[in-house]
Amino acid sequence: MRLRFAGGDGRDRGNFRKDSNPQWPCEWLQEGYRSFQWRRLGDDQPVSLCQFHRPQHYRNVSSEPGCKLRFVGDVKVVGLQKGTIDGMVVHGSIMVVTYGDGSIESFKISEGKPVSNGDEQNSTGSHNGDTYPSGIDITQDGHYAIFGDTSPFTIIEVSDISSGKLTPTVVYHLGNELNSSNILLSPDETLLYISNNQSGTITAAFFNKTTGKLTKGCATRSLKDFATDWVYLGALGLEKTTGTGGVVYVAEFAAPLESSSIGIVNVKSTGGTCTLKEASVSPASDPNSQGLLSIGVFPPRPF
Repeated sequence: MRLRFAGGDGRDRGNFRKDSNPQWPCEWLQEGYRSFQWRRLGDDQPVSLCQFHRPQHYRNVSSEPGCKLRFVGDVKVVGLQKGTIDGMVVHGSIMVVTYGDGSIESFKISEGKPVSNGDEQNSTGSHNGDTYPSGIDITQDGHYAIFGDTSPFTIIEVSDISSGKLTPTVVYHLGNELNSSNILLSPDETLLYISNNQSGTITAAFFNKTTGKLTKGCATRSLKDFATDWVYLGALGLEKTTGTGGVVYVAEFAAPLESSSIGIVNVKSTGGTCTLKEASVSPASDPNSQGLLSIGVFPPRPF
């Protein structure tokens, strides 16, 4: 089922997908909007939390009988350095966001509209001024929030959120590849996959879901056709919903006058070592896109 959403000004805002999975994403069709997750307050009241870049708002909509949406309200937010919303992830009753200026914040969403937990802070890694949290993932048990940083290196930060609030992040320097803005935990939470967006590589770091610690793992070489047919890596997806995920898919943003593509990387992990190797059939062309940044895989990861 798809639901059409019109904003408070009457303008068409795109389509939502509605599904029994509470983390099935809503889909924005207009440029400048982002895709985020459904969170159900009850079986008959799924709520979508969606981000608008301008102005700095979260917009809430609830589903109504007859496949309709009802506007609930806006919550205005801003980073500590006046940054705009960059990343957002929902897990249970908590929403964690990044602002693109070094600051992060979490919100309580059990009542529908986000309410700040009063924990807005600059990440530890951002203090030097050359890195800031962007992408986010949260562990299955909700214990840790993991941040992929926009950085001249492969920088990941981890915050313990078991109290229901963000705590100061722990910084992990996992390599010298350029940028680490997109991240994704494997289904078994043993590996964290990282898009090195501007180096054209994928890194996998070992993750301890009990302690929240990361250690260096493995990385690909620059994927095929980097800097000729495509110039930037985007979001990640996985082939399987169990184990390491088996195969990593990654969006490849096209170079000028070229078409985007999807990189395909095989994963092997055993005995504390791992390898990432681009598949012989990679990349898969996406001739209808010149600016691919997001991909989604069905069935999705269980959390």
